[in-house]
Parts: sequence; structure tokens; C-alpha cells
Amino acid sequence: MTRQSISYKDDKAFVFKQGENFYRCLLNNYEKEYDCLMNSGLYTELISKNLIISHTELSNHEIVEDNIYKIILPQQIDFVNYPYEWSFSQWKDVCIALLSINLIAVKYGMIVKDATPYNFTFIGSKCVLFDTSSFTFYNANEPWNAYRQFCEEMLGPLLLTKYNGLEWPKLNRAAITGLPLKFVSKQLPIKSLLNSLCFWHIHLHSFFKNGKSSSENSLKKNTKNQTPELLQLLLLNIKSLNIKKEKSVWNNYYETNIESQEYLEHKQSVIENWLKKISPISVADIGANTGNFSFIAAKYTDKVYAFDSDTNCVEDLFTKCKEKQLQNITCVVEDMANPAPGMGWMNEEKISLLNRLKANTVLALAVLHHLCITKYLPFEFVAKLFACISNEYLIIEFVPKEDNKVKLLLNNREDIFTNYKEEKFKKDFSAYFDFIEEISLNASSRKLFLCRKK
Repeated sequence: MTRQSISYKDDKAFVFKQGENFYRCLLNNYEKEYDCLMNSGLYTELISKNLIISHTELSNHEIVEDNIYKIILPQQIDFVNYPYEWSFSQWKDVCIALLSINLIAVKYGMIVKDATPYNFTFIGSKCVLFDTSSFTFYNANEPWNAYRQFCEEMLGPLLLTKYNGLEWPKLNRAAITGLPLKFVSKQLPIKSLLNSLCFWHIHLHSFFKNGKSSSENSLKKNTKNQTPELLQLLLLNIKSLNIKKEKSVWNNYYETNIESQEYLEHKQSVIENWLKKISPISVADIGANTGNFSFIAAKYTDKVYAFDSDTNCVEDLFTKCKEKQLQNITCVVEDMANPAPGMGWMNEEKISLLNRLKANTVLALAVLHHLCITKYLPFEFVAKLFACISNEYLIIEFVPKEDNKVKLLLNNREDIFTNYKEEKFKKDFSAYFDFIEEISLNASSRKLFLCRKK
């Protein structure tokens, strides 16, 4: 049972992997907390509200070490997405989930002992806590010890995104343990001083240098009911946060920039027929935009991972998924030309995107020319990337140089892309994929290809 780097900070439990499954090993010093979680009704209520992943206990005869209390098999999560891959609304939902879990836990005499967003992930449009050993006993006479961590790692990034723009969550790649409150305070605009959430929990809080400050302790000093009141106040204020919807070239693409309606309808028809034929287990939609084809894929598979580097698109798509109550589309902010690397301890604490993501089928529609021309990637590099992600199929669209969108890309740059030709595309992709079907799209010079991984 080799401890995984993702859980090295926990002194009461650790995660290990056996075969394809992840397990959580609970040590003897977590016995009382775990028993309270399971027997008090807390676990049952959290499961009923889809706030935590479920688990099963291994039988006692499978436990061989003296210091181990329980080994549990959690619900397996096929793709864990990280905070720097979330949109504003996803950040907001995670903050709401943590506060809601705490308010429920307090009723049972427990509380979540830390406030890291990395204990949450999205399964479809629903965020869940997946760290079963996060709970500790609640003491009404002590402050909420995770308060400062919550402000640094969760509230700060959320407010920076609200006031300064949807690109801010990406900054968490460089700050996986949160942003110092003084830094957050300086980045927020002057008008944020009029917001009580910003004033009390960021600006005023930033004057206290560390958690041992007597001033900070006085700020969060509790009587019996003050922690629930603090949690409730934070929850109400965060629920009221909204952002002004931004329009970009991409999140308005299907309304203003699509080639033609005839082209789009033919493309949708072909994609739908192919997906119906191959019945994919999971689909990674690369360059998903606002989800036109993710929604089609969702009809034929239980898991769609929709990726786009434009945060406005992901925000719009996530909002649509929640409105439609779709639970099988997971929205991810990601630039496939610069996928998230492994980070933290030994570069293993936060796993790289390419080691987290495996899909039965990759959709790469109207994205190849952006990777090859905008990002200067050769066909062979893109082919290798898609082969790394796909377990079986690739559905890809080739947009030739005579296409208006490619001409637009080449307007303000030297055309050094002499190898950007269909013949070269097929040759380089043939190293990883077999071409099964090829269809020319109506009212367009574009083609769709259905490929199977070698």
C-alpha cells in the first residue's frame, strides 16, 4: 500500500492505488471521527444531497497492518478536474458546497478540518467532496481553524474572478496552496471595499500576518453559535455573487461566425450518425466552445469532457448544463497546446492533464487549424496528443487553407505553413490512427474523418 503523493499531508489517512482502483486507508487515530461520520447520520445526509462521493468498506480480514483501522474503496472518479480548470460558476459552486457541508456537519458535532478546493471535483455539473477523512469533531468554543485557508484558497480566487475577469482562475496553476490575502487585497478594485464579503474577509483579514495573530483570533473568536453564523453569512453572500456575462469571438461563434447553416446541419448529422454507430464509453470534446457538439455527444455516452481555453465559453457551457440538469458533461478550462503539468510534491501531488484524461473517443472539430497555425504545432505533434488522450476513436475536422477562417488566421502572420495540406495531415495522423470514413461537408471545403487508434 504505497502512499500516493496526493494525500501526503494527511496524518490520519492516505490514498493508495491497487490495479486501476484508488483506495483510502484510514489509520487508527481516525477511528472516532470516522465512526461519528458514518454512525451519526452525517454521511447519509451528505450522500442524499450529492455533496460527497460514496464508498464501501473492505472486510476486516483484508487489513493486515496494526495501525490501520479501515480501508475503504471510494466511488471511482474517471477524471478529476482541478481548480485552475474551473470557470467562475464552478468556483462559486465549490465554495457553496464546502460551506453547506460544514453547516450540515455542525449539526452532527463535526466540521471539515481544511478548506482546500483540491478536495473537490466536478462529476458532470455537480461538485463533490472526495476526501472522506476531511472531517473532525466540532468544538463550539474554538474558532473555525480553516477560516484563513478558506479565504486564501477559495474566497480570494472567487472574488478576483468576479471583479477582475474570468482568466484569473488560471493563476492557481502558480499558487496551488492559495494566494496571500495581501496580494488578493491589492488586486481587488477600490469598489470592492463597499462589498462586505471583500471588506471583512479579504481587506481587513489581510492585515493579520498569520493565524496566530491575537487580532485575527479575536476576529474569528467563537461563542457556541458563532461558527454556524459565520458559515451561514459566508454562504448567503457567496450565493449572491454574480458576474457580468462577457461576449467574446468564441462564445458567440455559432450565432455570428459559423460558415453556414447548411454546413452546420450536415456536420451535426454526420457526427450524430458516427457517435450512434461507435457508441463511445466516453468522449473528450477538444475545443468544445459553448457545447454544440458536447450536447450531441451526451446523448450517446455517459461521460463527456468538454475542453476549451476560452473561459467565457466554459462559463456559458457550464451554466447551460446546470439549466438543462445535465449530469454527464464535465466542463474544463484547458489550453491543449499547453496542458496542465504535474505540480506540487515531486510533480505528482497534482497530476498532469494527460495522465488524468483518457477517453474512448476524441472529438476535434474545427480545432486542428488553430493548433497548427495559431499555436504553430506540426500535424505529427497534434496526432501524438490526440493518440495520448484517445483509447479508441478520433473524429476530426480538416479545414483547408482556402477556407475563410484559415485565411483570417493568416491575415496578420507570415504563411510559413507549407506543410499544412490534407495529404500531409493524413500521412502524419496515419502513424497513430487508421482512417475509417471521410465525408466532405456541404457548403464548405471542410472534411470530417472518423479514425480508429492503431
